Amino acid sequence: MLAEVLALAASMGTPAGVVDAGAATYLGAGVGDRTRRLERLFGQPLPGENVMPPGVEYYDVGGPTSFTAPRRLRFRGRTWRYEGVSWHINGGRVTALTTVRQGARTTRGLTIGDPQARVLELYPDARCHTANEGTEWATFPLCEVRIRRGHKLWFGAEPVKSIWVTVETESAYDAVLRRRRG
Repeated sequence: MLAEVLALAASMGTPAGVVDAGAATYLGAGVGDRTRRLERLFGQPLPGENVMPPGVEYYDVGGPTSFTAPRRLRFRGRTWRYEGVSWHINGGRVTALTTVRQGARTTRGLTIGDPQARVLELYPDARCHTANEGTEWATFPLCEVRIRRGHKLWFGAEPVKSIWVTVETESAYDAVLRRRRG
């Protein structure tokens, strides 16, 4: 029986996974992890300079128009890209994550592909707007959910095509680490 389950799981490919915004985790990794954990879980990152997963255009899936890392980690920022997910690295540690995987969902049940109206249903405090409105940049629908000061969950496009978790302040970073340690 176990062999059949394992064979079925292997045939289904990489799981879409659940984004835990409060713990800032996805697929067994998250904010605060070192790059060597990503290597153990996912292998070497795919080449490229884009912050988005390979083959994904930012303006097609939306996301925060800018974010930063906690002050103590603000140097040598880069992105480790894998199929359907990007890990934003600063100071050798994950400080944000992005997924565009079909079927990826949050702990509250919002799934990539859901309409933005579902964001407001599941996250009543979400602030949905048109990103880049009034600028020369391309516009797209974007919803922002404040987890705590400096810690946000984002949903890009309509229907939702991307889920992001960003942790930008020292206090938010420390809170995430405490939560992850249990």
